[in-house]
Amino acid sequence: SIEQKSDISSNLDLKKLQQQYVLGQKNLMLQKRKLYPNLTFGYSNMSMYGTGADNQFYGYSKRFGSTSIGINVPIFAHSQMVSIAAQRIKIEQLQQQIETENTIIALKIKELNAAKIAQQNKVDYFVKTGLKNATIIINTANNQFINGEINYLDMTLLLNNAIKINSDYLDAIDALNQITISILSITNN
Repeated sequence: SIEQKSDISSNLDLKKLQQQYVLGQKNLMLQKRKLYPNLTFGYSNMSMYGTGADNQFYGYSKRFGSTSIGINVPIFAHSQMVSIAAQRIKIEQLQQQIETENTIIALKIKELNAAKIAQQNKVDYFVKTGLKNATIIINTANNQFINGEINYLDMTLLLNNAIKINSDYLDAIDALNQITISILSITNN
């Protein structure tokens, strides 16, 4: 039996929601910053070839530069406030989704772990008792048939019982493996 970590923090769906939450927080900060005044600085550099407005000829080597400074002050901030409120609601919804997803995943893992324990008990039964009984049935049926104590039909019925035990054992192992795979897919281990 392989023991599994029941750590849901590595679940990909949960990680995606958490990343969306962090992105939403950053977007909220960006929306809030749009309410602040900001300074702008600019520099422009160009050349002109030909005769200028002052009737002088300018070659490619002559460069003209200019700078600008400005302050942007948001005057109409109502639409920005609405965007901020909408972003806050989106963040709250993501937080609720994360909590719901955490609960759902934890319950799934709890159910799967309970099913795994039950299935492991079945496999343990077959390993400790069932498979030994199947071997005893096969050996006894063969010996009784060889000694003439049972007929072919009785031997076939006994062998079918032994085969059924072996088949049930393989089904129990398959079910245990499927449960283990389900746990691993949820925890992404």
